[in-house]
Amino acid sequence: MKKMYQITTEGKKELEAELETLKNRRGDIADKIAEARDFGDLSENAEYDSAREEQGILETRIAEIED
Repeated sequence: MKKMYQITTEGKKELEAELETLKNRRGDIADKIAEARDFGDLSENAEYDSAREEQGILETRIAEIED
């Protein structure tokens, strides 16, 4: 069952601003992932793991707001 939320006009504006900010960060995270790939072996690459985790958190929050 989908949850229903009631928000104020101000709350909606805050969520829209957060969503825009998060979407703008996608490119930065993609650049981090590409840069980390250049370091070589992904199985032992902490920068790559960190960037992928950051991407997952970002995409999860975007999905939450859009839902």
